[in-house]
Amino acid sequence: QYNLAVYTRQSNSLLNPDIQPGSFWIVNPNNIVQHNAVAGSTHFGFWYRVLQNPDGPSRTNSYCPNGAPMGRFFNNSAHSNGLYGIWLFTAGEKGWIPRDGSR
Repeated sequence: QYNLAVYTRQSNSLLNPDIQPGSFWIVNPNNIVQHNAVAGSTHFGFWYRVLQNPDGPSRTNSYCPNGAPMGRFFNNSAHSNGLYGIWLFTAGEKGWIPRDGSR
């Protein structure tokens, strides 16, 4: 909480999160995100990338982020971003179906 992200820019990496960056990149919705401000990102201020299972180095099938409940998102601001202030992304999956994070 109480963070400021300014002027987040894309990189030349081949990873989608780097080509289309979010100043705050959140992969588990069950977090407390409050009192933060974003200004001037090329793409997204707050990016909730909610997949069925974590990928990358944290890959596992034992946890399901798209089944996790939404934590607290309060008193955040995002302005002058290239695309969206907040973007909820489910990677072509059926969507975000909050439960308790288990299968």
